[in-house]
Amino acid sequence: MKIVFKTTTALAKYLPRNAPNNTAQIDIADSATPEDVLVFQGLPAGINYLVTVNDILVRPSERQTFQLSEGDTVSVLPPLKGG
Repeated sequence: MKIVFKTTTALAKYLPRNAPNNTAQIDIADSATPEDVLVFQGLPAGINYLVTVNDILVRPSERQTFQLSEGDTVSVLPPLKGG
């Protein structure tokens, strides 16, 4: 199925080359989860990314079970840093 994968400039190296506006349409398995997208795009494991599907937060505990649908938009942001 086709989904939209979006990220920030900080993670743009995990997008296909020449992806406009840090956004790409990708093909993923029909039973894919947000965790599958992270792995498929090659994002390093063990990092607490902020992940949304269609602008709805997907908690880390839900990323391996949340089923994606055709046309969903998966957005991934790097962890926020502050002090």
